[in-house]
Amino acid sequence: MIRNKIVTVAAVAAAVLGGGAYALASSSSAAPAGPVFHGCEGGVRGRIIYDVFSAGKVPTCPKGAWQVSWNGQGPAGAPGQNATLGPAFTDSTVTSVATGGSFSTNKTVLGTLALPAGTYQVQVNFKATPNAVTGGAVFPSVFIYDGPQASGSFANDLFNVGSGALEQIATGPVPSDVIDSYFSGSGVVTVPAGGETLDIYAFGYDSDTAGGSYAMDNVSVVTTALASS
Repeated sequence: MIRNKIVTVAAVAAAVLGGGAYALASSSSAAPAGPVFHGCEGGVRGRIIYDVFSAGKVPTCPKGAWQVSWNGQGPAGAPGQNATLGPAFTDSTVTSVATGGSFSTNKTVLGTLALPAGTYQVQVNFKATPNAVTGGAVFPSVFIYDGPQASGSFANDLFNVGSGALEQIATGPVPSDVIDSYFSGSGVVTVPAGGETLDIYAFGYDSDTAGGSYAMDNVSVVTTALASS
């Protein structure tokens, strides 16, 4: 058993964390790196830790002070998940995507992705480039649906990816450089027994409510199957 009558808070931190006799070891083991310490903090002595014991002895602290402990093993974390790559979709053949108006009418079908039963993280990445002079900003998006879009509704819209507007192409003697934009996002999709097919759409909205377009340079949809460990 080790007893140290009075130590400062800084001294305790240095002893436990700074490489002293009781420094914490770098290890993946769940066991504590050394003995568990107990002491008293506060009281009439001020902001110090005193009556420090190891080997399981716990001091009786005077009125106005409280017991503290450190260097112990914390509770186990929640079980993680095992992950394996699932089906994927890529496309670099779409040259133009319409924007503005009704999504149901003007969306561009990029493709489909069949998934067996299970829970998946679905990651979407796409690159878009402005290709038209418009009166407002163009906001491109990719939409992941559970099968074809339900008639007249968004009931089977699982999640959408898109953040911010594309550069607006300037007019005049010095048009601006055309800058590509990159978008990424993900969602968790649970597929029931028997599997299902995801429909992948591209669309966009214009800040001036008019119609426009943008170039979809490439898009990929990557799935990761999740399973509880």
